[in-house]
Amino acid sequence: MRKNRSIAILGAGISGVSSAYYLSKLGVFDEIILIDKLQPLSFTTSCSGENFREYWPQSMMNRFIGHSIDLMKAFSKDCDNCFNMKYSGYDFVTHKDNHSIFPLTDTDSGEIGDIQRLEDHELIQKTKPYLDDSVKAVEHINKAGSIEVYALGSMLLKLARQNGVKLLTEEVVELDRTASSQFKLSFESGASLETTDLLLASGPFIQQHAKSLGYELPIYNIKQRKFVFKDTKQIIPRDMPFTIYADSQYLQWNPDEEKLMNEYEEYHWLLEEFPAGLHIKPEGQDQIKMGWAYNQQQEQPQWDIFADDEFVSVVLKGASRFIPAISAYANEIPTSVTHFAGYYTRTDDNLPVMGELEQGLYVSGAFAGYGTMAGCASGELMAEIITNQQTPEYLKYFSPDRFENATLMEEISQYPSGQL
Repeated sequence: MRKNRSIAILGAGISGVSSAYYLSKLGVFDEIILIDKLQPLSFTTSCSGENFREYWPQSMMNRFIGHSIDLMKAFSKDCDNCFNMKYSGYDFVTHKDNHSIFPLTDTDSGEIGDIQRLEDHELIQKTKPYLDDSVKAVEHINKAGSIEVYALGSMLLKLARQNGVKLLTEEVVELDRTASSQFKLSFESGASLETTDLLLASGPFIQQHAKSLGYELPIYNIKQRKFVFKDTKQIIPRDMPFTIYADSQYLQWNPDEEKLMNEYEEYHWLLEEFPAGLHIKPEGQDQIKMGWAYNQQQEQPQWDIFADDEFVSVVLKGASRFIPAISAYANEIPTSVTHFAGYYTRTDDNLPVMGELEQGLYVSGAFAGYGTMAGCASGELMAEIITNQQTPEYLKYFSPDRFENATLMEEISQYPSGQL
């Protein structure tokens, strides 16, 4: 084992914070430094939907996320549920006949979270009266729910700092190697830091940080937005599950609106087909939280993400397709709306990238849409990788080396992506 080891963890989102905590428990490093330009948990992590689900159509993700949820349960018990972990389920809604929303492809069905498919029209209307009358089916995932990710991350950060982890608020402007095979981080302030080990856990900036050290990772970013507003019309029941519309759709415009959009090229996109995945949930005592990653354009990450003037109206109109009463807000946009904006950092196979790039250099990222629920297991797994402990068999599916393994990539391609 190398002596006088120090590690810099670049990125203080939930993955970086969790990695710092689990590494701090092992006593391998003389120094662990968690580095971010912003306050911990305040960028993409703060834009999380704050949900978890135990069902995934890939066995490796079932094991990975299932273990992470088990870790969260243990923390919840120890801290008197300080991050409000609760099971409320997920509902996937479709207007299509015979639409298998989340097909089961894994033969080991014992690992799959309980799913109920509801197709009885009267029962749907009785138990979920807020849904559109023409909804054909609802698939309900029982083993799913929500947490408060900032509270979870803050707890992990507190424990990490109690174990000696240092927090450094700096923006990295250059990464390099030194003659002594260490890593040098240069900061915007003019200061610098050298460490024996480096973990890239920098979310949407992970690709550019890896590239500066000579690695091209097939990771890209898609901008994602959410918003919250007060449900003054009391449309959404407080016990409604996190609800996802499983169909693509064309937004419904009146003839005058459609004519205007046809006349002006900058509005043509509003007449195109929008993807599935619009989601809505009750938030707190009297609010609604909504999101829709309909913009699939790959983008270079920026720290400042500007507002999208059309986003709220587009999402409200789309949600009216399966929860008609939402149209009351679509026709009269709420005046007080809180916006959240970040990035989905992902790969084409929608699996994370976790592992060693070279001796002392590690990567943990591409948790597109599931970073919150993967947070605990990702930190524990990275600590195992970095300290050369035994790792689970499914790690091969997450390794950065998988992209060079044609046989493994062919196997992965047979699974649905699991993306909502």
